[in-house]
Amino acid sequence: MIFIVKVAYERARVSVAMKNIATVAGEVSKMVKVRAERMIFNVKVAYGRMRVSIAMKNIARVAGRVPKWLKCELKR
Repeated sequence: MIFIVKVAYERARVSVAMKNIATVAGEVSKMVKVRAERMIFNVKVAYGRMRVSIAMKNIARVAGRVPKWLKCELKR
């Protein structure tokens, strides 16, 4: 399963709901901290404005630490 994360600013915080991934359009740079409810994990993104498509099998490569509940939601 693939989900898209849009982030606004460098090192921006994007709240992620379990059933609805909130997205914010804008420019992306280097490292972006994504706050998923109670847990925080890092997502490495490229420069400029873009969409980050993350496949479930490749999510470990992009996100250093992924909440277990997020993996469960993505599987469904």
